[in-house]
Amino acid sequence: MQSVSSSAVSNALSYSTTEQLMGGKWIDGKPIYKKTFTFGAISANDSYQISTGGTSIDVLIKGEGCGYSGAFVPIVYADRLTSGILSWYWSENRIVVFTGSGRSLSSGAITLYYTKTS
Repeated sequence: MQSVSSSAVSNALSYSTTEQLMGGKWIDGKPIYKKTFTFGAISANDSYQISTGGTSIDVLIKGEGCGYSGAFVPIVYADRLTSGILSWYWSENRIVVFTGSGRSLSSGAITLYYTKTS
């Protein structure tokens, strides 16, 4: 049985706006990283773009997010605006968050898990 390092457990359970090396590898052998991107208020029926900057994402493995507007609500991955829900997608080094009708946010965060091009 293989042991798990305390740093791998710490990285898996921690979130940071600084890129973190997760300690695992993707199916192509590349190391897996994660980084959390935060954002502020978004009005209903609107979108907000977050630059991923120089993150150099090669394969986006997964993303997860949560918004806050009086209560925490999940933000699901979807490439189109759907009424009543919060959604996001990733394209060309940016995350785009959408709010549905009647749903605004005061803040939120999206965490991406990915491999890098370099």
